[in-house]
Amino acid sequence: MRMRNQRIIWWIAILLVAGALYIISYFVWFTSAHEEEGTIMIILKSNSPQSDFWQTVRSGAEEAAKEKGVQFLVSGPLDDTDINSQLNALQDALTLKPRAVVIAPLNDQRVLNGITRLQNAHIPVVVMDTPLPVNNAPSSVSSDHVQMGMQAGRMAAYQTNSAPYVAIIGDYQSSSIFKAREQGIKQVLGAVANSHTTTYYSGESEQLAYVLTTKLLDEYPRPNALIVMNEPIAVGAARALKERHMDSMMFIAFDSSFYEIELLEEKTLDALIVQKPFNMGYLAVQKVLTDSNSLSSQHSITMIPSTVITPTTMYTPENQKLLFPFYEK
Repeated sequence: MRMRNQRIIWWIAILLVAGALYIISYFVWFTSAHEEEGTIMIILKSNSPQSDFWQTVRSGAEEAAKEKGVQFLVSGPLDDTDINSQLNALQDALTLKPRAVVIAPLNDQRVLNGITRLQNAHIPVVVMDTPLPVNNAPSSVSSDHVQMGMQAGRMAAYQTNSAPYVAIIGDYQSSSIFKAREQGIKQVLGAVANSHTTTYYSGESEQLAYVLTTKLLDEYPRPNALIVMNEPIAVGAARALKERHMDSMMFIAFDSSFYEIELLEEKTLDALIVQKPFNMGYLAVQKVLTDSNSLSSQHSITMIPSTVITPTTMYTPENQKLLFPFYEK
């Protein structure tokens, strides 16, 4: 009888412990799920500490979330060619079902499909960097890349006395950002009677940009203006121009990496067309929080103007903030 009572007590103890563990695990799961539902997920093209541009975008996004008192999770590949990392982040968002997602998508159809799945799951989405060329596209906050191209075109026309013979070196023909910038360049130069433009591609390769620029310098007639789309192309092209001592060629680039700023300071670059990444991140989070109820039915595009910076204007206080943004490392 005594042995039987001990067994009963033992089983009761096991059931009590099991019940307690169940209640604790349920509470933790419920709390975690609830916290994720109130969280904004921010998915960048690159979350590398070495990427000044994307760290500044992150800084703006975090500032907007903090002002609203909203929790946020930031993710993104260390390399902006790592498609799988961004796909994994999208899958995490689909599983966690956060309050909203802000994403700067990489140029891949699988990423677009992942964004569509978020929309189908009724998770509000705002896209940064460039609007998506798809039906039922999410709302977006982007630099005005057509305007950036027009600014570059005007600089080229002005500095060549309205006779621009322009070589454009882009990254990829499929890039929507490149297409928009090229459209802006050609829109301006197409209105100039004595203009000529030719487009080349070098991917993300500094070496290929160097080779292309070297060949362009051997052509006749030689281009009198060179417009390049990103940092690797700018660095490769600059190397070729320096070797030939080609100070007379108008040289224009986009964005504001450390190396591009150095080229501007030493006057190898004649102009940088600079985005406002802090504004992009800030406005994207603000939009997804303010308009989350209408995002699924109303598509809107917020365009952020860019700034032309030259060696003579780079030291103004406003331009210093753009070239040397401060953010937490």
